[in-house]
Amino acid sequence: MMTPLHLAASVASISRPKRDAVIDAAQAALSDVILPALAVREIQTSLQVFQRDSTLYAPSGWAPGSVDWSEARSAADLAGFAISVTVPTAPRNNVGLAMIFGSLSGPRRNIDGSLGISETTVSWSLRRDAVRNGFIDDDLQDRAVAWTTETFARLDGSAGYLTLDHVTSSPDGFSPYEQATHRTAAQRDFDAHVWTSGWGMPLTDRHVAALGGPAALPDHDELARRLPAGGWWLQASRRIEELTDLQVDSIRSLLTPLLPPGAQALTDYDEDPPLRV
Repeated sequence: MMTPLHLAASVASISRPKRDAVIDAAQAALSDVILPALAVREIQTSLQVFQRDSTLYAPSGWAPGSVDWSEARSAADLAGFAISVTVPTAPRNNVGLAMIFGSLSGPRRNIDGSLGISETTVSWSLRRDAVRNGFIDDDLQDRAVAWTTETFARLDGSAGYLTLDHVTSSPDGFSPYEQATHRTAAQRDFDAHVWTSGWGMPLTDRHVAALGGPAALPDHDELARRLPAGGWWLQASRRIEELTDLQVDSIRSLLTPLLPPGAQALTDYDEDPPLRV
């Protein structure tokens, strides 16, 4: 069975933003991007809340419409949360129409065995076949770009991406590049590297400097623009649905100095369908 295409976005921060900022970003993903895009109007949602001691709250139950965020806002020692959006007739194990994850910073074992701190992430994915007309139109693309850039500012972001790919959101925002190169979350270094080579990406000023400065970015306002809160927004093409293999290669080539090594090369990734990284 072929994995369907998902519109997916994720933002990471090493600045340890406050809980409410993380929940606000997830709430905006649901209300501003996902719900307005769905072809079906009758949906149900379920919220799971994770505590720092790995205790998993049972889902609060499917609810019509939106999510009651109070459980996540009041949970003691919150580690993260997950929201599933599906239709009332779907089984509990159904992949669903959309998923949203929030993960707060906490202890993590580094690849060298030392104890470190994980980044805060907010990620979401939306099945393309669940949106009206079955493709990402300009309105949905604009709202997805706005969410990614605004969340990057809200969380004092360190890395992020927006893609239309055969990947879904995950608790730690596991990126297409990490999937293709078998790179783990414990290997991330967002001071030196980006998260993936995706269709759309917010870049920090540090990342842009490593590429050679703003002059190295595409000379086109629709493809590269300065963000009001700092950093840059970079796109591989004007429309995400029109991304070509040549543009994938071009954005990957531009970002080569920022792409970290993995356990395997991108050329060694032979899964079907291929990822657009």
